[in-house]
Amino acid sequence: MRQRNKSHRAADQTGFTLLEALVTLVIVSIGLLGILGLQTVSIANTQSSSARSIATVAADNLADRMRVNFIGARDGEYDDIDHPASGGGSGPQPCTVASTCNPARLAQRDAWEWDAALDPALPNGEGHVSCEERVDGDCITYRISILWSERDPDRAAGVSDPDMSQCDNNDPMVSGCFQTVVRP
Repeated sequence: MRQRNKSHRAADQTGFTLLEALVTLVIVSIGLLGILGLQTVSIANTQSSSARSIATVAADNLADRMRVNFIGARDGEYDDIDHPASGGGSGPQPCTVASTCNPARLAQRDAWEWDAALDPALPNGEGHVSCEERVDGDCITYRISILWSERDPDRAAGVSDPDMSQCDNNDPMVSGCFQTVVRP
């Protein structure tokens, strides 16, 4: 009689391990989906950080160009740079030993070369520069703005062409915008 009760209890528990395996599978699947979500956010943040680093280096590049052309910078020759490479072509004539430049022409060439280098480095990259502070007619402080296309949760359309409104809200963490102020 005892033998029969043991076999009857074993028959009642048939399929219990299958249920445990299915529950484990569901729990592991939820965990893997969470890890996948973290990986996606990590990749997006890495791309954003990379773009911001490239923009920082590009802003430093133009600031150094202004320091080299100090007279042109003080005369305001770098004021109102508004994405000069957007017209395409080879830009202003290069400055060479045979074809020397005055400060104004050097500033035009600097602005064009700098802006032309932004587009391949950043998605739809473009540069803008404006004089922030003048003293006795000389521009002593410039605002350098670098824009690029980046997926932004605040924009319903997703990635779009950059425009200066990205930088106008004075939020330093706005995606697709890097601004700095320099004194040449």
